[in-house]
Amino acid sequence: MRHLLSPLFVCCMSIVVNMACKPVDAPVVLYAIITRCAHGGQQVPIIVASSATGAQVITNDCQPGPLRIGTNNATSLTLATNGCFDRIVIDENGAVVVNMPTAGEALTVNGNIVVPMVNVAETQGILKLGGTGANRVNVYESGIQNFFMGSSPVNTIVTGTNNISIGIGANTALTTANNTIAIGTSASAIGSDSVVLGDGANSTFARTIVIGSKDSTSTGVAPTAGALNAIVIGSAQAGQRGALASGISAIAVGGSDGVFPGALASGGRSIALG
Repeated sequence: MRHLLSPLFVCCMSIVVNMACKPVDAPVVLYAIITRCAHGGQQVPIIVASSATGAQVITNDCQPGPLRIGTNNATSLTLATNGCFDRIVIDENGAVVVNMPTAGEALTVNGNIVVPMVNVAETQGILKLGGTGANRVNVYESGIQNFFMGSSPVNTIVTGTNNISIGIGANTALTTANNTIAIGTSASAIGSDSVVLGDGANSTFARTIVIGSKDSTSTGVAPTAGALNAIVIGSAQAGQRGALASGISAIAVGGSDGVFPGALASGGRSIALG
């Protein structure tokens, strides 16, 4: 009886203990669900099972699987450590929350993270930076190899491929174009093979380059490429627009000084400077 009377004290009621004079460090089978246990300062492996299905147990060690842990009603599952602080919470709908740790990083993944492309309902495929509020930054893939990062409605209508859109409202109207790059707030490159850079910089035609911004403190319109193969460089100022190239293969270089608009190249293959 020496082992049976070893310092093991279980604060539960109506528990059938199957010890059979086992050593203190041997697994103890408890035929009940135990919510809290205390023992005489010694860590004893505890196995939880039922008398009807004694073979289905959870041991304090590795064991053959499969292993399933959870609830069978509309309640959550919480994993806690070190003073019973909640660490990981899975709610009744399957949403998982990893709480801030008392030290170290909350989550370290030494491997790949797989995220599906975004869907129309916006219930999958979005990495939300800054929380879940309206001012968050969304990072996602839409369609085939189309990368988006910005705070705006998710673009799920794009059918083109290999596009990059970075900025609040960048390329929200992008649909069939391929290989575009739009960087900046409301930047828009919806013609294939075009590159736009700047606040409001825009092009609706293919193979264009636009660099410059609108005047966000006034009404000056951002630089615009209005024809195929156009190159536009120059920002707006005050109420005057930025550079504009509206002719095919035209080049307009020069921003507004606040008094006059930016350079205008309206003819095919024309060049405007200043």
